[in-house]
Amino acid sequence: MASVLENVAWESCLLEPRNDPALAAYAKQRQGIANPAISYFSPVPWLARALVDLHPEYGLLLHLDQDRADLVTLAVSQENSCRYCYAAVRALLWAQGMSRARIEQLERDLLRLELEPRVRAALHFGRAQSRVGPPAARAAREALLASGFSMEELKEIAFAVGVTDFSNRAHTIPAIPSQPIERLPDRFLIRLLRPLAQRILRRHRVASRRLHRRSNRSRMRGC
Repeated sequence: MASVLENVAWESCLLEPRNDPALAAYAKQRQGIANPAISYFSPVPWLARALVDLHPEYGLLLHLDQDRADLVTLAVSQENSCRYCYAAVRALLWAQGMSRARIEQLERDLLRLELEPRVRAALHFGRAQSRVGPPAARAAREALLASGFSMEELKEIAFAVGVTDFSNRAHTIPAIPSQPIERLPDRFLIRLLRPLAQRILRRHRVASRRLHRRSNRSRMRGC
């Protein structure tokens, strides 16, 4: 699938992939599907696990709508010119059942002023935090609250932005190869298995969210 970042220059990767079966199994168990980049980070296990565990779409968002979080992730990755992460989000949306035409429409929508005010405020917050950081936080926070987001949703938007920035830098600095994940939707076997992947991802997200909600309730009772 062509994307707005397909012409972003991408240097040769600074890291050599190293197979770690235990780490690969951990990533697959946590995310429901294999993580194609995990082998590049295997020499630094804590970093590899952080890139897996901090994915907001796997149960960590209890209040924010996942579709809005996906748009924020796209916008932040675009802002940071992270070709790998942008391709990864697009491939994930496609695997979840979104058509290529719809994904390309979403890309165009990121630049439109006619977006729903709540979505526009969330995208502005993400871009402002990636571009400016804390000095822009107060104005962006007020815009989110004025658009109708709750404080809980606001915190989760900030979390999604921060994690995306972290992931963008982790993949951009060593130039993790983006072509394999960009080409996933063009592979016949992947297209054939897409309905299965869609069910796995949906079931995994729902199960992860339920698990985190139960954990939160248990901690609250413990307090």
